Amino acid sequence: MASSADTGAVPVTGSETAAALVTEAAILAGLAATVVVLGLWAATIGPAGIGFTDAARAVAEWAVPGTFDVPKMTHTVVVNIRLPRILMADLAGFGLGMAGFAMQAVLRNPLASPYTLGISAAAGFGASLAIVLGIGILSEQYMIVGNAFFFALIASALVLLFSVRDNSSPETVILTGVAMMFLFSAGITLLQYLGDPYAVQSVVFWLIGDVGRASWSKLGALGATLAVATPYLVYKGWDIGILRFGDDTAASLGVHVDRTRMGVMVACSLTTACLVSFVGTIAFVGLIAPHVVKLAGRANERFGLIASGFVGAILLASADMVALTVLKPNVLPIGVVTAFLGVPLFLVLIRRGRRLP
Repeated sequence: MASSADTGAVPVTGSETAAALVTEAAILAGLAATVVVLGLWAATIGPAGIGFTDAARAVAEWAVPGTFDVPKMTHTVVVNIRLPRILMADLAGFGLGMAGFAMQAVLRNPLASPYTLGISAAAGFGASLAIVLGIGILSEQYMIVGNAFFFALIASALVLLFSVRDNSSPETVILTGVAMMFLFSAGITLLQYLGDPYAVQSVVFWLIGDVGRASWSKLGALGATLAVATPYLVYKGWDIGILRFGDDTAASLGVHVDRTRMGVMVACSLTTACLVSFVGTIAFVGLIAPHVVKLAGRANERFGLIASGFVGAILLASADMVALTVLKPNVLPIGVVTAFLGVPLFLVLIRRGRRLP
């Protein structure tokens, strides 16, 4: 007879009362509403002079044709130009936040994030290889994205391979990821040394992250990846929570430790590989979002996964709005903004939490 650990079911305990579930649902609804409001607000930023109401009507007309009569110019600006960028920031932030929460849980390391495994550095190396030397696995149009995704998968596979050989200990995964990060960072530095000034400038711009490269096809690929990874991680929420108490405790409760850790890491790695191939490397979102949620004191891991995703979306969407407005008409790369905002925010979280949760 399968145990709750085998099925991924979350047992209802005294702390998991109906009132607690209602509270968590209300919090998630509030976070989702915040993402929507920020997205509509972001759609008003620019020289076109589109107001909040007009942006909302344009989005509603796009979602449900015939809902409102929207001027063609407003529809073109909001739906074709601004909405892909907004949705890319939301989806990338959601993926980073959720993956960061899952990684910190299964590795029992408060500093674990999608970047700790060296996935972002590997993606950067792949993109740099295409930009500087013109070497890629796909055609010219998709060479940079294809290389970034391919090398991100290589880094993930190497980390997982070494972790399997050493029984998937959290320390092994972290240390192998750090080794991968230094290896691919050295490769990026070498390519920048060999490249011409224009190519080096392009590499630097790609590495610091940007959601302005968004398109509907890229959104479809990232959305499909999240549509697979999110249900799986939520399904494994009980197992992920038990792993926080150690491998022995988890095994005694029926959790398949190695299998669970491997499955979660694969899901997080694929999600990270997909999003960094589209938006580049974005710092701190996957690290900070889980700590914001943990400070709220909610014990449900499934709630933590989804809430971390929404917090990540809010952080990245807010950073993109800052990037669009702080030096307008110039647009800052979003990776620069997340780094500048992430450091003080993380220090505040450490101060309030006294120690990393």
